[in-house]
Amino acid sequence: MPGRDQVVEFAAAPETQDEVKFVVGSVNMLARYHEAVARIAKVSAPGPIKGETASGAIVLPAPVDYISWTDALGRIIPMQDFQGREKILFLSGRASRVARKNLTSRGWTINESYTWGAEQ
Repeated sequence: MPGRDQVVEFAAAPETQDEVKFVVGSVNMLARYHEAVARIAKVSAPGPIKGETASGAIVLPAPVDYISWTDALGRIIPMQDFQGREKILFLSGRASRVARKNLTSRGWTINESYTWGAEQ
């Protein structure tokens, strides 16, 4: 799969347990999406790990409890790396009302409370 080497290199670099959990969570969320929704044809890392389907949808996993809107997020979201026919954000937690409003107004579909562990 294109980009796999980038993700493996990125996964080998975390320095803290939290960084390791973030990488593992992101990869697992993409794997679940690949198995249950649509095939991930390409991945990339660093900053952040993301997937792209064969149809060009951007899938951005975020194994975080809460995301709020910040100036930095506002600068990152319009980047070329996040331009696709469809933009899907998976959060393991929730988005603030302002983050949800600003992301959806920029074309993102937000899925909250998405578990990243494999179903048993």
